[in-house]
Amino acid sequence: MKKILVIVLLLLLAVLQYQLWFTDNGLLKTMKLQKLVRSKQQLNAELKAKNDTLTNEINNLREGTGTAENAARHDLGMIKKGETFYRIINTKP
Repeated sequence: MKKILVIVLLLLLAVLQYQLWFTDNGLLKTMKLQKLVRSKQQLNAELKAKNDTLTNEINNLREGTGTAENAARHDLGMIKKGETFYRIINTKP
């Protein structure tokens, strides 16, 4: 009688351990999902920082004429009337 009880308890323990580790709701799957969530949260934080930077740049361009002028000068090479543009080309011997 004791042998049967021990065998039944061991089988029950084996079934419970299998469910704990290897099913869709098991610990291994949970750990993988937690790792995936952490990586997605990090990516979201990076993208949010990039979006915040772009939003600030847009607001600066909309609100200030100096920022638009600097952007035009830097990106488009624009100059004002009366200014002289000099391009310095470095030549290596």
